[in-house]
Amino acid sequence: MQPDIVAAVVTFLLSQREVTALVGSHVYGAELPRDLPASGAGMPVQSIVIQAAPGAFGALRRSYVRAGHQRIDVRCYGDTPETAMQVYRAVHPVLKQAGQFVQGSTLIYSINQEIGAFTTREPDSRWPVTICSYDVFAAEEVMAAG
Repeated sequence: MQPDIVAAVVTFLLSQREVTALVGSHVYGAELPRDLPASGAGMPVQSIVIQAAPGAFGALRRSYVRAGHQRIDVRCYGDTPETAMQVYRAVHPVLKQAGQFVQGSTLIYSINQEIGAFTTREPDSRWPVTICSYDVFAAEEVMAAG
């Protein structure tokens, strides 16, 4: 069984004061919940979504090493483009400086930014979002409970 890298990153971010000071418990895997509270302007509360994304196989794709790369997209929402970028600016240094850690049963060796962040609006909702992609290098085996 492979570890759930997205769930590990979500849980890791929820444990970081720099992040929860801005978004509270609004860090999600895959997508925003349908019942996400809205701000007074009908925009989302500040929140983060971690999504698995294609790519990031790197040099280990033909290797017997029991570790691999998973690309993730980090989507930071705010009620304005500026607040979406503010959420990203809180998340980015936390991920960049994470180093090696175990979250639940997932061993993560490193998290590295792949592309620069950009701010846009979601096509359907028109909600402001800042998006950045990261490469997560992690063990491909579930770690035993300690």
